[in-house]
Amino acid sequence: IDAAQAAALLGRALLAQGRADEAERLSRDSEALAGDDLKAAIAWRGVRAEALARRGEHGEAIGLARAAVELAASTDALLDHADARRALAAALRAAGRAAEADAEDVQAVALWEAKGATVLADRFRGAASRAAVAPTDAGSAAAASRVRPNAASAAAAFTNAATRAVERFLAAWDARDWDRITDSFAATHALDDRRSLFRLQVAGSTFFASLRLVFDAGIRWQATLLATRGGRLALYAVEAVGGVEGGPVSSALLWLVEVDGDGRRTHLVAFDPQARDAATDALDDRYAAGEAASYAVLLHNLRAYLRAAIEGDGGALAALLPADFTLVSHRQLVGTDVPVTRETYLATRGVLEDLRLRGALRIDHLSQLSGRAALGVATWYGTLAGGGAFEDSFAVVCAHDGTRFHRLELFDLDQLDAARARYETLTRPDAAVARPYLDNAVTRASERLGAAIAARDWTRVTAVFAADFRLQDRRALLRLDVDREHHVQFLRMVSGMTAARFINTWLATRGTRLLLTRGRFEGRDQSIGDSVIEWLSLAETDAAGALSRQVMFDAGDLAAALAELDARYLAGEGSASLPAALAMRFVGAFALRDWAALAALLAPDLEVHDHRVLGWETLHGPDAYVQALRSLAELSPDVQLRIDHLEATGACLLCVPVWVGTHEGGVFENASVFVTEIDAQQRVRRFDGFDVEQLAEARQLYEARCARAGLCPANRGGSELTS
Repeated sequence: IDAAQAAALLGRALLAQGRADEAERLSRDSEALAGDDLKAAIAWRGVRAEALARRGEHGEAIGLARAAVELAASTDALLDHADARRALAAALRAAGRAAEADAEDVQAVALWEAKGATVLADRFRGAASRAAVAPTDAGSAAAASRVRPNAASAAAAFTNAATRAVERFLAAWDARDWDRITDSFAATHALDDRRSLFRLQVAGSTFFASLRLVFDAGIRWQATLLATRGGRLALYAVEAVGGVEGGPVSSALLWLVEVDGDGRRTHLVAFDPQARDAATDALDDRYAAGEAASYAVLLHNLRAYLRAAIEGDGGALAALLPADFTLVSHRQLVGTDVPVTRETYLATRGVLEDLRLRGALRIDHLSQLSGRAALGVATWYGTLAGGGAFEDSFAVVCAHDGTRFHRLELFDLDQLDAARARYETLTRPDAAVARPYLDNAVTRASERLGAAIAARDWTRVTAVFAADFRLQDRRALLRLDVDREHHVQFLRMVSGMTAARFINTWLATRGTRLLLTRGRFEGRDQSIGDSVIEWLSLAETDAAGALSRQVMFDAGDLAAALAELDARYLAGEGSASLPAALAMRFVGAFALRDWAALAALLAPDLEVHDHRVLGWETLHGPDAYVQALRSLAELSPDVQLRIDHLEATGACLLCVPVWVGTHEGGVFENASVFVTEIDAQQRVRRFDGFDVEQLAEARQLYEARCARAGLCPANRGGSELTS
């Protein structure tokens, strides 16, 4: 039944591309698989009716469509009923019976509204006024091309600094203006030619000398944008055409173009025209190593997902998708706006195999990537079981937690405005993935600051900072030390740009007064163009909850930022905390694989109780626990331990440790919650482990143990700190 419905769904997508013959063949596959399932029976009749209508077989088309309507009317499936009415309207309109077709469109809209599918209702309202469906495949393909942009036209909507540099280069080349040509390049520009017949690397003056030879030979360039990544990378299909001694020449190749912060070209990597996969891999490598270095784990998992999808590896796909994964399609012909669960999505991948579809998924554009969401264009392409190629491009908006994608939303290419609006919604501060353990006085101050900046209320902005606030900027190119007045002036200046947005992702907390975040500024101004800047920021509050200190690091300097976070905690709020210092010694010993030092931190009567859904059995004694850790290190030799949150009271500790590493080619990042008890000899006497989703249970245990010792845990609600 799933295969039958998937075949009909793909048939409807092919109809949108004007490929009625292939759609009809899929409708017959759907019929053979459907059995007595009503939904599938309605779907294949509707697809075949539209396919026949486009071939001019109006009588049979109308008969099939009416049969679909009658079947749907006998059920409470309003969306299927609306689809059947649409198919009947298409068949009637193709037969020249416009008035009847309009009436069916009206009924389809009414059914969508009754179901609450307002997006679909608005999309098709007034369908009777649209152009009639042409009776031939050629006519319908032409009509489809007018209303549905293809991937090439969508590329124009994903320009960036790299595409603008190429446009300047091509314009200068066509104008035969050598000075303007060289001005589009950085002086140190390098060429890496990886074509099978060339294999050379040149840079600087040597590159410009070779480019001048091509210029003087009268070669002209024709370039088609294929893909972009972020603000500084683009991939082109290029043809060099011109006349030289011995006759005209034409040579095809691929260009990977990278630009610097000033928009000048710094690198060109050339590939053979058939090496698109290799060129895309190089594009992704440069993106992950440069502009998107902060999201390397996420991008690694994205590429692993694409490989698993191509290879049909259901197990790998299941491992890469979190339990709460959902997919929602807002697309015109294959969208329902109804979330699809992880289990249903994985089952659908199996349906494609049943239909003998050979397909792959390609990322064409990844234009926006923040700490919470991503926006791009993907293409599903391949061959049908009966022969013939298909290619379907669409916009994708993804919500992620920095490691894995939790939600995908699909849009047609003519819905890019809606896709961008959805991306903007997901990147708002209140759209963050819920991480309730990252909550203290600094997170609340950060939220107040974000709201005040968004409102351009500079009095409120100033009030968030303590009077003696200091910012130390330790980034390699800055090295600044500023006070509150100058920092607020800077925030006000950048917020006055034509477009400006600050995005902060919380990474780690210590106690009630320290927070580590990943910051990102996205701005645009007439004088400087697009700007994207990322950094790490450590913020601290005073006793009144005002921001008193901020230290900024380069985006890739996470180890130094975490070390500073720990040092400030131990020097301040955690200075009298034996459990906090013990936790940090534990992390250090594991990093060195010093098993003897680890064992020395554990009491002889250690108990490890794992309350996680997929947890260990209860362990007794240091040897058993250390052996479990050694087994983990053997499975993943590069695994490391990071602490995202830590708070301590007396001899009790609540922390969120995260195991980070790789296993069998995939990256993992597993967080949990641990409540720890320390004995009188300053050794761990008991661990209680919980899943992050069990945070409330873990906190209840932590507070109970603190109360048993006559201690009160640090304030979490903020009433004392924000009064």
